Amino acid sequence: MNTKICTLCGRDKPLGEYSKRKNSEPWLKSACKECHRTRAKAYWKRNPLPKEVQRERNLKKSFGIGIAQYNELLSAQGGLCAICGSDTCVTGRNLAVDHNHVTGKIRGLLCHPCNTAIGLLRDDKETLLKAIMYLEKD
Repeated sequence: MNTKICTLCGRDKPLGEYSKRKNSEPWLKSACKECHRTRAKAYWKRNPLPKEVQRERNLKKSFGIGIAQYNELLSAQGGLCAICGSDTCVTGRNLAVDHNHVTGKIRGLLCHPCNTAIGLLRDDKETLLKAIMYLEKD
């Protein structure tokens, strides 16, 4: 028996279409991943979290810091992007948390264009130096 019937859509699906229950190693959830995702989206649409709570959760999940630590970083940088020194982001967003993708260590807060530029250069110092030399030719 390599299939299971989803309790929400009633379809017989392969076991790979079901998530495992946490702390119950051999057991799978009763609803398939697709139905579970649809139900969760509908729930959060009906019951949205306040923006501050969402932001706190996103910072914790992505970088392991909360709003308090973010605000400390922002204050230490004088409220400015660590690269260009802009006090506002052209996109209207908050400054992004820049981090080393290998170690996960937070380097600072950057505006969206500066964060994107570093990311597009794959955090490679040599490529950045080549870009600087290229710009100096003009």
